[in-house]
Amino acid sequence: MTMFVLLRKELLEQWRTRRLLVLSVVFLFFGLLGPITAKLTPELIKLASASAPGLVFNLPPPAMPDAIAQYIKNLSQMLPLVVLLVTMGSVVGEKERGTLPMVLAKPVGRGAVLAAKYAGLVVTLLVALLLGAVATYYYTQVLFGGLGLGAFAATNLVAALYLLVVLSLAFLASTLARSTVGAGALAFGFWVLLLVAGSLPRIGPHTPTALLNWAAQLGLGQSNGGAWPALWVSVGLIVASFAAAWLRLRREELQ
Repeated sequence: MTMFVLLRKELLEQWRTRRLLVLSVVFLFFGLLGPITAKLTPELIKLASASAPGLVFNLPPPAMPDAIAQYIKNLSQMLPLVVLLVTMGSVVGEKERGTLPMVLAKPVGRGAVLAAKYAGLVVTLLVALLLGAVATYYYTQVLFGGLGLGAFAATNLVAALYLLVVLSLAFLASTLARSTVGAGALAFGFWVLLLVAGSLPRIGPHTPTALLNWAAQLGLGQSNGGAWPALWVSVGLIVASFAAAWLRLRREELQ
């Protein structure tokens, strides 16, 4: 019952602090933008080439795979940054305001408080991702057609796991840091390390960034066996990040 009360409090906090609103609006915006960008990009390039007569572009007409590629691009570049910004102050922000010690003064465990905070952020992220996915699916069907609902659902499940890794690392940074600015810098550093590891030839296929390629393949109906090592590494990172955050909070003296 205590966990339910704490989770309800965190969900209300997500609404009052407008984290849910901001994340939902951003995901919805990029969800709408992806198919529209895929549709208009060839036309924009043609208009640009018209001003340079010697320049000729032979572009194929836009199709459904272009919309999926643009959607995955947004999930790999812009949206993780928004997740970092929304998550980085989740724990350290309450330390700075002095509200976290007040909550922990009540007969609740630190693990339960931390789990409720994490669960609230996860729910917020999944709601936002769902809104963006619905927008992308609808406009892709309207502009191109041919996108299977089951394949696109699988795409979003795999992409959600990648975003949960980013959220978990930012949550850990928020627990480790002494200020919101420090948490932001640390969270961004974690994400950069994730991207660097993903770009390495032998290590990359086993890192969470490989999930994005798998997500794109699923959307096109080309699973190619999947990136299962990357999936299990991602799950391990999520669990390890929360465990490290719990150990940090358990040992920390709050005033």
